[in-house]
Amino acid sequence: MLPPNGGHVDTGRIVVWEPPHRLVWADLINPTGRMEIEVAFTAVEGGTRVLLEHRGLDTLPPAVAGRIRSGFSWNIVLGWFAGQWS
Repeated sequence: MLPPNGGHVDTGRIVVWEPPHRLVWADLINPTGRMEIEVAFTAVEGGTRVLLEHRGLDTLPPAVAGRIRSGFSWNIVLGWFAGQWS
């Protein structure tokens, strides 16, 4: 993530890296607690099954957690993983 001044802001850290099966990163945006996002990839006939688990939403303000739970942002992210977004 780049701030307007062109610097760099860390938004997360990879805590587990097991290519090509899964990755887990700790989200550093939430100052009140630790959130983790795990994405697991499993080969299936004709494609790949993607399992996403977002842990620690209870550490966020309810409105923010609700937006994440609605799935809107994750639909975009998973679309990128699937190569459907440019």
